[in-house]
Amino acid sequence: LLFVGFIYFKNFFKWLLPAVLFLVLGFLVNLHLYIRSQVDAFAAAHKAENFEKFVAMILRKFYGSGSSLDAPVSALGSGEGLYYSLKNILYLFNINFFYAFIFFLLLGFIALFRKDKKIFLYTLIAFTMYSLILAKITLSGPFTIGMLYVAANQYFLPALAFFSIISGLGIYYSFIFIKNQKMEFTYKVVPKILVVFPLVFLIGRLNETNNFNNWVPYYHGKDLLAITPISSIFSTYGDNHTFELWYVKILGRFRDDICHLTSHYYNNTNWRIEGCKPKDIYKNNIPEFFQGNLQSIMEKKRFLSSVNLAPEHPFYNFVKIKPLLYAFFWLKKDDNTSEEWFDNLNISKFKFLTPEVCLNHNTDDIFTFEMCKFLSNSYLVMASSIKPAIRLNELIVDADISYGSFKAPFKLTIYVSPQNQSFLEMFKAIRAYNDYSQSYLIPEELEKNVK
Repeated sequence: LLFVGFIYFKNFFKWLLPAVLFLVLGFLVNLHLYIRSQVDAFAAAHKAENFEKFVAMILRKFYGSGSSLDAPVSALGSGEGLYYSLKNILYLFNINFFYAFIFFLLLGFIALFRKDKKIFLYTLIAFTMYSLILAKITLSGPFTIGMLYVAANQYFLPALAFFSIISGLGIYYSFIFIKNQKMEFTYKVVPKILVVFPLVFLIGRLNETNNFNNWVPYYHGKDLLAITPISSIFSTYGDNHTFELWYVKILGRFRDDICHLTSHYYNNTNWRIEGCKPKDIYKNNIPEFFQGNLQSIMEKKRFLSSVNLAPEHPFYNFVKIKPLLYAFFWLKKDDNTSEEWFDNLNISKFKFLTPEVCLNHNTDDIFTFEMCKFLSNSYLVMASSIKPAIRLNELIVDADISYGSFKAPFKLTIYVSPQNQSFLEMFKAIRAYNDYSQSYLIPEELEKNVK
C-alpha cells in the first residue's frame, strides 16, 4: 500500500479520504464482537464489552507473545530464524509445486520487469511480504507437525496464489519463446499435455483431504458421553473435545443428564458451563456442583474428564486419577475403591466404543490423528483391566498424554496373555493408521523424529 501511495502520489491523496471511509465501513463487521458481549452469548470465549477489551480482542492480546502486534515485532526485530524462514518457505513451495517451478517463478518476475517495472515492484513486494516476511513471523524455527498444519497449511494461501500466477506467467512466456523459435510441434502439443497435470494432482489431493468419510469427531464425542455414568460432570480442555461434545450433546440432544464443563486453559479451573444449560435441569440432577461441593461428586464417582492431570494442574496434588477407557475419573486422594471395580467397569463399557472410524477415514488432518490416538488408549486400558489367572509377561506401558506444552503421566501395568492380545494389536493398528508419518506435508527429517 505504501508503495502504491508513493508511485501514484497525487491520486493516492485524492482518494485517501473515501478509501479510509470504505476501510472503516468494512471494519464495522467486527462490531459483532462488541454486540455479542452485551449478553451471555453461548460460545464467547472472551468478552469485548468495552473499548479496551474490544481492542484487545481485535489484536488477539489473549495469545500473549503470539498477538497481532507482539508476534511481528518480536520476529522482525531480530535476525534469528532467517535461515529457518527461508528453508521452510522453500519447503512449502516444493511440497505444493516442486522446486522446478521456482525456475518459472523467476521467469515470470523477469517477464513482469520487462513489461512494467511498477507492476513488477508491487508484485515482488507483495510476494515477499506474504512469503518470506510472513515466514519470518510464523515459521522461524524447525518445523513441528503443529506448525505445518496450523500455520503453514493456512497462512500461506496468498503466497501460493502469487506463486501460481507469477510462475504461470513464466510458463506462458516460455512457450512464446518456443513459438518464436519455430518449434511448432512443441508449442502446440506440450501445453495440451500440461493441462492434464493439474487435474491429476487436484483429484489426488482432494482424495487425501476430503472429509466425507471422516466420522471420527462425531463418534469420538458420542462414545465419550456414552461411557459416562448417569448424572455426571464431564470436563474438557481444548477445541477438539469441547466442540465435538457441544455438537453431540447440545445439537444432537444426546445425554442431557451430563453437565459438560470446559476450560480454555489447561492449568486452571476457570470452567465455562455452556454444556450445563439450562441450569434448572442440572441443578436438580447434580445439585452438589452448583453448591460448590466437588468432593461429594467425586465420592459418588460422578466427576469425569478428558483431562489427565500434569504436575502444573492446580488439582494435581489433591485428586486421584483412574481411567475409564479414554476418559478419566477424578477421585478424592483417599478413595479406596478396589482395582477390580474399575476393571469390571472398563470391560462393561467397552461395547460403546466405535473404533472402526479410526481405521477407515481418509483425512490428512492432525486433529483427526490426535483424536484417534487418544481413543487408542482405551485398548491399553482394556488390556490392563483383564487380569489373567497366571500373571506372566508383565508389561509397564508409559502412555503419557500431552496437552499443549503440558505432559500428564499415564502408566499402565499389563499382563500380556491370549485374553488381552487382541486389544494390544488394535492399539497398534490405530496408532499405525494415524501416525504423523502418514501426513502429506511432513518433511523427511520431521518424519524420522516422529517415528
